[in-house]
Amino acid sequence: EKRNKQYRDALKNRFKHMPEIKRMTRHQHVPKAIHKAQKLRRVMEGAERTKKANRIAHGDGNTSVKEYRPARKGRIVAEIE
Repeated sequence: EKRNKQYRDALKNRFKHMPEIKRMTRHQHVPKAIHKAQKLRRVMEGAERTKKANRIAHGDGNTSVKEYRPARKGRIVAEIE
């Protein structure tokens, strides 16, 4: 199995200039469960973003502004020094 993979990698490296092989290297197989989980997470994060935007747009001003945080800082739990 290891030698088989080495052989496939050697072939890919040998013919990497060909368009078909370039396309193969770009498209990597992902297991179905992981792919579905990624898709679900993207949908959930999009819904959360939309909900935040709607709260900011239609909120009463003060409360919605306090709760707003940029997406980059929204997931930070603790800072390590």
